Amino acid sequence: MAKNYELGNLVWKVTGDTANFDKNLGTSQTKLSKFGTAAAAAGKKLTTFVTLPLAALGLGALKASSDLAESANAVSVVFGDSAKVIDKWGETAATSAGLTQASFNGIATIIGAQLKQSGLDIDDVAVSTIDLTQRAADLASVFNTDVSDAAGALGAALRGESEPARRYAINLSEAAVQAEALSSGLIRSKSEMTDQIKVQARLNLIMKQSNDVAGDFQNTSDGLANRTRILKSEIVNIAAELGNQLVPIAEDVLEVVGDLVHQFSDLDDGTKKLILQLAFVAGSAGPLLRFVGGAIKAG
Repeated sequence: MAKNYELGNLVWKVTGDTANFDKNLGTSQTKLSKFGTAAAAAGKKLTTFVTLPLAALGLGALKASSDLAESANAVSVVFGDSAKVIDKWGETAATSAGLTQASFNGIATIIGAQLKQSGLDIDDVAVSTIDLTQRAADLASVFNTDVSDAAGALGAALRGESEPARRYAINLSEAAVQAEALSSGLIRSKSEMTDQIKVQARLNLIMKQSNDVAGDFQNTSDGLANRTRILKSEIVNIAAELGNQLVPIAEDVLEVVGDLVHQFSDLDDGTKKLILQLAFVAGSAGPLLRFVGGAIKAG
């Protein structure tokens, strides 16, 4: 009695009859067991060292590329023609502030939007945004916190939320802001105080009160904490560059898959089953071999 089992291009033919079954059973089981062990081992290696790492790398790179593209678009919207200043500094944000380019863009977008409310020229807004981000990196270095956290505290301070900045020894009380506006010549009397003036006064206070930590990130960039921040950011930036190369491939794949989905729905059930079997073998060689090997050994 003969049976054929087909899975993609893999064809197993098991032949025998009830008369000589007992005679051949021992030999067949030994061969199947050896094959099962080898198949399971090969499948495990393919899955662990090839299939899963490549899938994770590709998805991670595509996400990093997508995040960077979206953040760059936000920068363009907020800064307009001055976006090039932000883009240029962002290319060195990893070594200057321990930030990925995408993370810096995100911070710059929030801070820039707030500084625009002060009435400053957009070029000055771009420069001040970079200065504040660098100062956030210095504060994070001194107080051993995350750079994004320090930048968030400074952004909140610009909005008038003084409490987060207190963790970094910055006092932005209403009285302090008013005094700064008067002393710096932003206003001549308290009656002239506006929301725009307050933002400028807060910016001045932040930079003045944190002046002692200026340059600390660079001065300690060879220390473990900042070296780690720099390395992590550079790895993500590299992933984003890789993702940029993968995006056209991913778009082509999505287009092809979209067409196939429509065509697949028009096929008969037998053809659909065959295609799924072929795709399963081609796309999941590692997991398939592990499954087949395990099944054979179990049997």
